Amino acid sequence: MYEHPASEALRQRSSELLHRTLVSNLCEGEKEWLRDSRDLMLALAPYHDCAQRLDLNVADTFRRAADAGPASLRDVVCGFGERDDVTPQAFGYELVDGPRGPSYRLT
Repeated sequence: MYEHPASEALRQRSSELLHRTLVSNLCEGEKEWLRDSRDLMLALAPYHDCAQRLDLNVADTFRRAADAGPASLRDVVCGFGERDDVTPQAFGYELVDGPRGPSYRLT
């Protein structure tokens, strides 16, 4: 079963791991994300929730990742980080308690 990369950052309570996996996701998926920004937003939702749960400033977290990622995605990533209506459920995920701890999974 697919586990979103933000899961490990949440389990480790690591803002640095969150940043690294978010930037990696942006860079590796750039071509896919440029085809349809809605797919990118689906991928970003668990990172957004994770940043909230780690008590980070979500907008700053996403801005920092956008600065380190592809320039072509910067506006969408920054805009998504500023949203206040993001929940895992609204984007097709659930946060479940698995054997290794919390895990973001597609519903």
